[in-house]
This record gives sequence, C-alpha cells and structure tokens, in this order.
Amino acid sequence: MDNFRRSLSVIDSDSVKMVVMSDGTRTAFVGVADNKAVNMVTSIDRMSQLLIRAVNNRTRERNYFRLYNQLLENEITEDAFDREIEEKEDDYVVSNHEDADQTDIEIALSLCPYLNVKDVDEMADLFSFSDSSIRKSLREE
Repeated sequence: MDNFRRSLSVIDSDSVKMVVMSDGTRTAFVGVADNKAVNMVTSIDRMSQLLIRAVNNRTRERNYFRLYNQLLENEITEDAFDREIEEKEDDYVVSNHEDADQTDIEIALSLCPYLNVKDVDEMADLFSFSDSSIRKSLREE
C-alpha cells in the first residue's frame, strides 16, 4: 500500500477541460483551456506582483512623511533627516524606473479605483512605472 495520498480532479467548464492527478508532492495535468482563461491566470499573478509593489511604495511614502514630521517637530535636525534618507534610501524614496507594458497599465488601471488613485502621475508613483513606458504604451494603442 502506498504511503501517500493521491487525488484526482476533473475540471469541466465552458472555458477549461482538465484532468489533474496529485500525489501530494507533484501534480500532473492534461487538458484544454480557452486563451482567455489562461490569460486570466497570468493576469492574476501579475496583479499580485503589482499590488505588492504598490503596498511597498505606500510604505515608503508613509515612512518619508513620518520622518518629515519628526523634522517639522524639531525631533531631528535637517542633517539627521538628510543622512537618514541618504543611508536608507529604499525605505523612503519611491523610484519610477519600472517599464510598464500595455498589460501592466491595464491591470494597474483596474486596481486604481480600489487604491484611491486619482490620476496618471499617482498611478506611476504607486506602481513605479517610468514616464517613458507609459507614454510608449499610450502611443501603441
């Protein structure tokens, strides 16, 4: 008798027909899926990546404003403020260096209403999209 548990699943929907067998360690599958269904799976993965980037950038913004508030409240000096940002730039500075393709922009636009993003500049900052890639994507439409 085998020491592991096997499972067999059958997916039979309008867009996906698949048989899946798993032994708990590995999964084998065979099937057919509409391109739309496959694209949705890859879009969900990319959406997760963009959401993580957005959360990290919001954290950087929050960190910066906390530090700036300390400066305004005279809890730290300007030199200490500048030194902290210089030494720990990744904790405080949002960089817009990521190239966004048409798919990234479409996914970001679908997320913006849930993230309270009101304009393109804010979207670019939140997702670290470079201005040049946004302009390029707009020309490709």
